[in-house]
Amino acid sequence: MVASFISILIPFGLTWVLAIFTFITKPSVSYVIQFFFCFFNAFQGFFIFLFFIVFNSESRNAWNFCRESVSKDKMQSTATQARTNIHAAMMAVSVLMVFVIWSLSVSEVISQCPPSSGIYLRHNGNCYTNGSYFWDQSIRPTPLECVLPGATLNGGQWIGPNGVVPCDSGNNANVQCNTGSGANLSVHVNPSGYLGTDGDGQYMCCLPTACSDPNTNIIFANIFNFAEIKSFTVADLPSDMTVYPQEYKLNCTKIGHWRYNISMSIGSTALANYTNCDDRSITDNCPGTVLVSSTHTVRYTVNIRWDGMNVSSGSISQSTTGDQMYQCRVADHPDGNEVRIRNVIIKVPATAPSSLTEVNKTATTITVSWTALDSSDADGYVVNVTSDTDTMQTVQAEGNSNNIVTVNGLIVNTTYNVTVRAYQQLLGPATSAISVQTSSIYCSSESIDSSRGTFVWPETDSNMRA
Repeated sequence: MVASFISILIPFGLTWVLAIFTFITKPSVSYVIQFFFCFFNAFQGFFIFLFFIVFNSESRNAWNFCRESVSKDKMQSTATQARTNIHAAMMAVSVLMVFVIWSLSVSEVISQCPPSSGIYLRHNGNCYTNGSYFWDQSIRPTPLECVLPGATLNGGQWIGPNGVVPCDSGNNANVQCNTGSGANLSVHVNPSGYLGTDGDGQYMCCLPTACSDPNTNIIFANIFNFAEIKSFTVADLPSDMTVYPQEYKLNCTKIGHWRYNISMSIGSTALANYTNCDDRSITDNCPGTVLVSSTHTVRYTVNIRWDGMNVSSGSISQSTTGDQMYQCRVADHPDGNEVRIRNVIIKVPATAPSSLTEVNKTATTITVSWTALDSSDADGYVVNVTSDTDTMQTVQAEGNSNNIVTVNGLIVNTTYNVTVRAYQQLLGPATSAISVQTSSIYCSSESIDSSRGTFVWPETDSNMRA
């Protein structure tokens, strides 16, 4: 038994030794290590079965004794065999599922790269779409390829922020170009140096001809040094404008150098501010979500709440009117050689509609109208109807020209306060409230057929008249 424990420590321990090396960023090495890590993890139960059942003499003796005892009772043996078959089948299915899932994940990568047609980017065996980001340190050892399947090179080019990148000799901002077979042009940063300051930015690859040819194929890549903002976007903007306050998210995704500071703000108010971040460290890393560990791609999220007057995130609040402009700032730390800034704007009406007026009312409805804003300032309107008893009806009217609304389902002879807000991506300020009282219901004795009911309304009852 002791020998079994010692033996099983080898595959179990090897699993977590491999886990340490999964942080290697070179894909050709990382993928192999991750495969074996998953393999040893998935088959731990199988190893236990081998060392504690198959290779253990005590277990084998006990198994043989059970077989001899069970053979005396055929029915018992049949039931036991059935259970054994079920367990064996379940184990086989589990192993098969692991293999199938692994196979599908591998085939998915292979089927997507390379594509059969169309210009594309390739780096370290992976294919990338138009506008992808590449850290200069990642294309120092391994060039970034631009490929057009089935074509022959005829004057293709890479053009960067500082002009044409020379191919097969020379460099531009320390970026060099090499021609490959077919229509293939690769660029890389000279291993002895780094990307020049004037070479940081967007690069354009044209294949198979020069970029001046209107019929050439074009794809863009962003090559940068230190850290860069890959994207800064707004997520989960509300589609139902009747829900209030409104909530949404800001997502800023950083890529590149592992040491940096990152913040998100509106105006001069920081909604999130993280300093001394280190993606390699467990203790100094900041609360972002790692998307791709090999390229240090990390997403930071801020949850926003908008009440019509103030933008807030947690305990931080900032009053604002009109469009909301947010900023994400990333700076490599501690040198601050590159400071990246990206802005995003959320459209919000700056003013309320005017001339809110009662048009009509009944015992259970109110109809109001207002003067619409310019078409560039509103995508629609929301009408809110409230009473002293907190009864509320909210109606969303889509379209800028829709400036009259009827609110149904109200209570007879009740006073309501009515306001209107315009909206674009978010709700704007509300109009001043107008007070509207729904109509009363009038009854008279002439309208009652006493022969068909039990109630007779006296005509002289003043309580039944407005």
